[in-house]
Amino acid sequence: MTNLDMFIMNMKADKLSENTISVYIPVIKEMLLFVNKPENEIKYLDLKMWQSEISNASSATVARKITTVRSYFKFLKDAELIDTNPSLKLKSPHITNKERDFLPYEQAIKMLDNCNNSRERAMLAVYLSTGLRVAEICNIKFDQYMQKNIIIKTKGNKYRTIYLNEEAKKYIDEYLKDRKSDCEYLFVSNQHTQMNRASLNKTIKKIAKKSGISQNVSNHTFRHSFCTKMCDEYGIATAQKIIGHSSPNITARYCHDEQGKIENIMTGIKLCG
Repeated sequence: MTNLDMFIMNMKADKLSENTISVYIPVIKEMLLFVNKPENEIKYLDLKMWQSEISNASSATVARKITTVRSYFKFLKDAELIDTNPSLKLKSPHITNKERDFLPYEQAIKMLDNCNNSRERAMLAVYLSTGLRVAEICNIKFDQYMQKNIIIKTKGNKYRTIYLNEEAKKYIDEYLKDRKSDCEYLFVSNQHTQMNRASLNKTIKKIAKKSGISQNVSNHTFRHSFCTKMCDEYGIATAQKIIGHSSPNITARYCHDEQGKIENIMTGIKLCG
């Protein structure tokens, strides 16, 4: 059993979500491949060279990867698999918040007309009617949908119930007529296995391209679009509960007023009674 295998077992023992684990593993593999040394021989300078290699990524991505590597070496040190922790002095860059990829909700809705099959339409409809994270969509069980009681596991190992509107149900029911699989998950791949984030992201980009959308569109884009719509129609406090954020401050980051709307509001302010 490798050190990485033991780290994975440790994360599972600590009840980290499958989504978190799936994000950690490729980062550690990437670092080990670059350094090309056994963990007990890796030095601080090796990690700095690796950090330099990934420096072209966004500050948020670099910070996330450094946090992951720190966690890995902390585990190895705590488990007495290495004598010293080479990541202790590794510092994350200051995160410069950049505007998230955003697609107006009305434009996102139109993508439903350019889906290639019932599965794509169903998944997109769930995105646009719930604002779920990609992992949450992939983890919906077939039985949950059939029982009309969808309880999902969210970040921080919390649970919440989601509700599907009639339009989303219609698209899902159309998909189920074509779905020929005994997989326990609602959305399945062409190989009859659980749909994964990479495949879903690839599918979304194809639909966006077919829809004539030139900007970057990813799994998270629709969560952003949905959250913006909820903020606009119901306010941040209610949007927070619908989207499942732990804080209204997090929800506020997703609110995105179009520039034209902002201009109309500001130019329409009256300075006299």
